Amino acid sequence: YAFSDRPILTRDPQFIGVVNIRQKLLDCLLLDRLEAVLFPVVLAEPVRFVAAVGLGLLLAAPRPGGRWFRTAVYMPTVIPDVALAVLFLWVLNPLYGPLNQLLGLCGHQGYNWLADPSTACIGGGLLLAFPIRQALVVVLAARPLSSLPAAW
Repeated sequence: YAFSDRPILTRDPQFIGVVNIRQKLLDCLLLDRLEAVLFPVVLAEPVRFVAAVGLGLLLAAPRPGGRWFRTAVYMPTVIPDVALAVLFLWVLNPLYGPLNQLLGLCGHQGYNWLADPSTACIGGGLLLAFPIRQALVVVLAARPLSSLPAAW
């Protein structure tokens, strides 16, 4: 795709070489676009990693009802991505979202999370940090079986 021109109405792509790549590298908005894409990822990945390792170690510790705790923590992460996006639209809502209500309890007026570019990146980072399902499963699977009690 990068080395071809694909018009909308015709089927046959035309080879144009590195023209597309050169055009994108000379674009004055390239750094802004890279920042908008990379900031939420750089924010979300450490949060997701720390949350997954912390929850995995906490849930792997032997305790009564440990299976139920693991199930209760893991089940919300099975939420489909569309439902997760709708949930975050509600959480980040400037009028009645719980995040702004929590900030209101602290005396802050809140943000219009998705309308301002700086707070939209933070909101995107929060959305990306929430699903920790794969990392949590890996952490739980990496725990040695010898540390678990025989009843498990």
